[in-house]
Amino acid sequence: LKRRRHGTSTFRAMAQQNEQNKSSFMGLAIRGIIFYYAMSVMMKAGKKANVPPSSVVQKDGSMISLPTTLRPLFNPQELVDLWVYITEDQVFDPEEFDRDDSLVWFQDGIELGLYEIPERSFDHVYIPSPAVQNNGSVFAHVFFARTGTSPNPKDPEYRPSSSWSVTGHPLIKYQAPPKVHTRKNLLAAKEEVPPEPAEEVGVVAAVDEGKFIAYWKPNMTINLVDDYTRFQSNNIPPQVKPALILTEDGAGYYPTIFMNDFWLLYDKLVLVNDTVPALNLTITVAPISLMKWQMMCQMDQSLKTQMEMGALGGQREADEMKRVFLEGNPVLLGVTMVVSLLHTVFDMLAFKNDVTFWKKNKSMEGLSLRNIMMNAICQSIIVLYLFDNDTSWVVKLSAVVGTGIEFWKVTKACKVSVDTSGSIPRLRFENRESYVKSKTAEYDAQAMTYLSYVMFPCILAYSVYSVYYNEHKGWYSFVLTTLVGCVYTFGF
Repeated sequence: LKRRRHGTSTFRAMAQQNEQNKSSFMGLAIRGIIFYYAMSVMMKAGKKANVPPSSVVQKDGSMISLPTTLRPLFNPQELVDLWVYITEDQVFDPEEFDRDDSLVWFQDGIELGLYEIPERSFDHVYIPSPAVQNNGSVFAHVFFARTGTSPNPKDPEYRPSSSWSVTGHPLIKYQAPPKVHTRKNLLAAKEEVPPEPAEEVGVVAAVDEGKFIAYWKPNMTINLVDDYTRFQSNNIPPQVKPALILTEDGAGYYPTIFMNDFWLLYDKLVLVNDTVPALNLTITVAPISLMKWQMMCQMDQSLKTQMEMGALGGQREADEMKRVFLEGNPVLLGVTMVVSLLHTVFDMLAFKNDVTFWKKNKSMEGLSLRNIMMNAICQSIIVLYLFDNDTSWVVKLSAVVGTGIEFWKVTKACKVSVDTSGSIPRLRFENRESYVKSKTAEYDAQAMTYLSYVMFPCILAYSVYSVYYNEHKGWYSFVLTTLVGCVYTFGF
């Protein structure tokens, strides 16, 4: 019963985290893509291929020298049969061909290259073993063979040139569970906050120990790439080359098998533990065009690169970016891309014009010094809030640059020096003559005084309400959250 409560609390925490990640994500996603492609253009300039153009590296790491021309071994409209095996071993044992319990789906008469033929699906119920229920692994092994032949080397109908496969495809995905930040009412008495039992904090402890949680992939899509091109060995597209399944002599290639997990989002995964007696798996086989396959591979690689660079916070943010394309309205998506691109351009122009103005400015007449200093403080609060809430580094970088510009503007608006006369050095601010001699200083002080009559009582009232009725991670988080709320409300 304790384990079931543990699973329920885990799912509840995951659901709350996913709901928080969905807010205002579309614009950030599009801007992240634009940023990535701008960076990739600059990074690709210095890259050089380590593989000769007439060679290809197979999945096992071996390199095969290719002949002048690489021909396809199959043609469109040929019939092939499909075998899908599921085992707990990553390396497929040929003895599994003779075990009926390992074969989960056999499909015959699959015609290659015809898109008017609907996809074929099969629903399978997998019974996990105790090892799988305790963070074990499960793998799928997919075999194709020309109709009338067999992929089993022991079978008399086996033909080496007529069968090909992809083995060791993982059906279990290991991921760190979402970070569950403990929030509480800061004014509640310690005895009123019930401590979490050890069973309830097991997931968080697993993250601290560097462990991962096993999740089941409920869908497995097998795509046969519709490509029967006769390639020149020195002119194979870079995205196609690593995926080629070649014959032993390298003279020909089989139809490319694409194990399509691209649209399998995080919230579709199923947590695996000893309370799960059975796992559902939907297997689908369907053709895919060469262009669509290349676009998926390119986008998947770009998302992985962004995660490695830190532009995305993790797999969950990458999934939210995919969701934009999967569930978003195409017209709205196009408009969002244009608006996001313009927003990025205008941000850069605003930074440029702001720096240019203050670099040439010699007089503070008509400019509010207090507003400039308040902007610098507000930007600092926003930066601290972003770092406290695990935001992607693209947003953090933009905020840090903006904060640096605001503080630089302070040095241009007034004279800043370091006073070392006391025991502790401190910054000293002196108004410029153009600011003091004009009536700007008088009007500036008067405006800030009137504004404070409204602003400070509202801030105090909101702070009292927040500390009494809202939950926070701690006092530091409470202060930042309250200040950020005030910045967004009064930061005009």
